[in-house]
This record gives sequence, structure tokens and C-alpha cells, in this order.
Amino acid sequence: MRISLVFLTSLLALSAFGADRLVPSQYATIQQAVDAAITGDNVVISPGIYSGQGNRDIDLHGKSITVRSTNPNDPDIVNNTVIDCYDFAPVSHSGFIFQSISSSEISGLTVMNAQTTMDGGGMRFMNCGSPIISNCVITYNDAQRGAGIFCQNAAPIFTNCTISENWSTQSGGGVYCRDSSPKFFNCDISGNLVMGTGPNLGGGFYFEGNNNPTFENTWITDNLATSDGGGLYSQNGLTIERCIISGNISQRSGGAIFCNTVGTLNLSDCVITGNSATSYGGAISAGDTIITNCTFSGNRSYQPNNSTIYAGLSIFKITNSIIWGETPNIIQSRGTTPDIRYSDIQWPYYKNPYIGRDVTGNLAIDPYFTAPGRWQSNNWISGDYHLSIDSVCINTGDPNNAAYIYEKDLDGQPRIKLGRIDMGAYEGDTHPMDFDQNGIVDFVDFAKMAEAWMWQAKWHVPSH
Repeated sequence: MRISLVFLTSLLALSAFGADRLVPSQYATIQQAVDAAITGDNVVISPGIYSGQGNRDIDLHGKSITVRSTNPNDPDIVNNTVIDCYDFAPVSHSGFIFQSISSSEISGLTVMNAQTTMDGGGMRFMNCGSPIISNCVITYNDAQRGAGIFCQNAAPIFTNCTISENWSTQSGGGVYCRDSSPKFFNCDISGNLVMGTGPNLGGGFYFEGNNNPTFENTWITDNLATSDGGGLYSQNGLTIERCIISGNISQRSGGAIFCNTVGTLNLSDCVITGNSATSYGGAISAGDTIITNCTFSGNRSYQPNNSTIYAGLSIFKITNSIIWGETPNIIQSRGTTPDIRYSDIQWPYYKNPYIGRDVTGNLAIDPYFTAPGRWQSNNWISGDYHLSIDSVCINTGDPNNAAYIYEKDLDGQPRIKLGRIDMGAYEGDTHPMDFDQNGIVDFVDFAKMAEAWMWQAKWHVPSH
């Protein structure tokens, strides 16, 4: 009995650890290795280009396994371990297919050149739970919806992934989601395009139905929609935290973000710069909107009577934010009067210039960004939107905002450094002369400097 227990324990340990299924040394194709794998196994793919049958339309069959490169943390390995889905025949193919409840993981692979007249070029997730996709590059894929990623009734988790240069002919150039809750952490969604048979919505993202996406530390840049929502389009509300949304283009409304009038757009700790729209909302076109500790700059609408932030049916709140250098108008409400507090907004910032000026801690003073971006012809040159040490936005946010101990700015730094929250996406640094670190250089600081100088002079012993 004792021997049997030892044997059983060893067997369970080996099973939990899992075996490595090596491609191509043990298995000729990735699908063959996946088919042979059992729970806990790793399908390990050596650097190379994998194409043809068995190396595209890869179905994990709901298995709890990992499919990865030899080193997912090495960008060179990731870029050279390629799932090439191209087919010379006019046949639809995708990269990976998830269509069963699964806790599987894909890590450290490049998926490219998928071409499908259906949904989901690079990866397709349908009714499949929460598989994990990490350190992957999903690029140069074509589909009618979700050329990079297609989600339906799924909650995949993306970490350190790049979804770029994908092209959809209907909606969601980079990512299309329906009734899903995807999560994006430290991802780069860039250079995606939606253009074709229509409706051409959402260059980076398109959300249909009831979705609950999570965004954190994600870059959404240089995407284009030939209709609404250059960066993101949502039929309902969205919550976006600690992201950079920059250089996106809408050829209608919502250069960065377009949300229908159902639900609320919540933005916090984000930098939104250099986005453009032909019509309303060079940065945002939305219904009810709440903006907290965000930085807007360089967004523009090409129609002179429109604005860069077009929002607010019954809720329109802006707090602790900086909105500077927008073109032509800055804020236009769709219904309610904006509630703007403790924010630095270039004047005149509202189509009615008597609403909201000098109220509840608001400023209209150059925020002194470290190196603001700029337009060069029709190209946006990115900048650095940290606050200089002389910025009036340091220590001038809402004094009643007691940030939670875990609350962070866009850099992941503590949200309150000097006893009072700052305006904008980044907490500023103290001035080198601010010895008491209260955000103000005053007589008290000079007194402390003099005291320190006299103490050093008293104890200084000259050398002989």
C-alpha cells in the first residue's frame, strides 16, 4: 500500500508538471502536437516560419495546455517564431481558434497573414472562457470583423501583446468584441485599419452588445476608421484606465473614442493626444462622460464649428484634468452643462464662454508639459506629457481627493506625492528648492536652505 501511494504521488506530480511536445523535432505540425497534448503539457515551437495545413486554423479543443515559443520573453525569438497563415488559394484561414471552455495559454508567437472573409483573422475566441495570450505579435491579418482578434461570449486575457497593421472590411480593424469581457494589460494596439464594405467602425476596437472590457497600461495609437471611432468604438459605455490613446483618425466622429449614447464613458489617468476627426469629437464623441486625471492635447476636429470633446447628455464631469492645445473648440456638450473642477483648460474652452470659467479650482494657464507633441502637416509627432517642475498643475488638484493607497498615475507611481493630488495623467516631481515638499517654493524653503548652510559651515573643518 505504501509503495502504491508513493507511485501515485509521483505520477500525479509528473502529470501536474506536464510534458514538452516539441515542434518540429517531435511533431511535424503545431496541430499534431496540440492533438497529442494532455492537461498541463507545453507545445514548444522552435524558431522558424510555420505555414500550410496543421500550422493555421489551430484548434486547441478546449485543452488546458500552453503553446509557446522557446523563449516568450525574448523579442527576437517571438519575431522569428511565426505562424504564417497565408494561402495562395482564395481560401479563408485564421491563426488560432478557441471555441470551447479553456484555460489554455499562447505565449511568445507571431501570428500573421491570415485572410478570411469571415470573422477573426489572427485569433478567434467563441464561448471559450478566459485563455491567456501573452508576449504575442498579431499582425498583417485581414478579416471582415476583428482582423486581429474576434471575441464572442469570451473573456481572453492579453498581456504584453502587439496587435498591429491588421485590416478589417467591416468593423474592428484590430479587435472586435460582442458580449465579451476581454482584458488588455501592457498591450500595443496600433496601425490597424477598418475600410471596406461598411459600416467601417472602430479602427482599433469595436464593441457590440454587452461588453465589459478592461484596459490598463495599453497604447492605442495610429489606428484609422473610415467612419466613427478611430481608436475605439462602443455601442455602450467604456471604462479605460492608465492608457495612452494617440494619433488615431476618424473620418467621421470620435478620433480617439466614439461611444453611443447608451452607457457612460469613464476615463481616468489617460493621455489622449494628437487624435483627429472630420466631424464631431476630434478626441471624444460620447454620451454621458466622466473624465478624471486625464491629459488632452493636440486633438483636432477639421470642421470649424465642432469640438474635440463632444459629450454629456445628463452627466458630463471633468476633474483634475488638463486640456490644452486643442483645435478648434475644446468642449461641446450634447445636453447638460459640463461640471468642470480643479482642471487646467485653455481659454475659451466652451462654446458658451461664460460657463465654468474660474469655478471650483479651475485654471487657464500653460501647464508646461515636458515636451508637448505637435502636428507636422497632417502627421502627429508624439510628445512627453509629464509636468515640468514649474507646472502650475502640481499640487493643485481637488484637495478633497484622498487617493487610495494603491491608486497610481499613468507611470504606476503613487497618485499623491506632495499631500495633494495633481492635475493630469502624471504626478509631477517636486522642485529641487522645495525642501518641505509642499509643492510651493516659498520663504520657508529658503529658511530651511539657510539653516542647512549654516549647519554645514559650523561643522566644516578646513583641510591643511
